[in-house]
Formats: sequence, structure tokens, C-alpha cells
Amino acid sequence: MTPALFAISLVLSCLIGYLGRKKKLGFWGFLFASLLLTPLIGVLLLIVCKPADQPPPCEQCGQPRGT
Repeated sequence: MTPALFAISLVLSCLIGYLGRKKKLGFWGFLFASLLLTPLIGVLLLIVCKPADQPPPCEQCGQPRGT
């Protein structure tokens, strides 16, 4: 793999990790999956993966807890 292709793959993998930071696998899971497999597989995982579990909203104000 040429250095330019490696750099492009690394940047795409970091972008996929950033986009997946609020999903089940999180930033590091998507980053490593994209690096180990390919960024294309990382995008497919990003599309398929469910969002991370969010705490239930506050009963009094309706806002998400912890904010």
C-alpha cells in the first residue's frame, strides 16, 4: 500500500470513528474496525449499528439526565 493510500485510509477511519462515537461500538470500536477491515466495511457497520443506550429523561423537566 502506498503512503498516500494509507494516509487516506487512516483519515477515513478516523472520520468513521468520529461519526460512530454515539453508537454502540463508540469511537474506538469503529476506528479499529475500519482500520482492521476497510473504511468501506466501517461505513456499513456505521449504518447498521444501533445508537448507544440513552438514560431515560427526567420526569420533572423532560430533559435528558446528566446534562
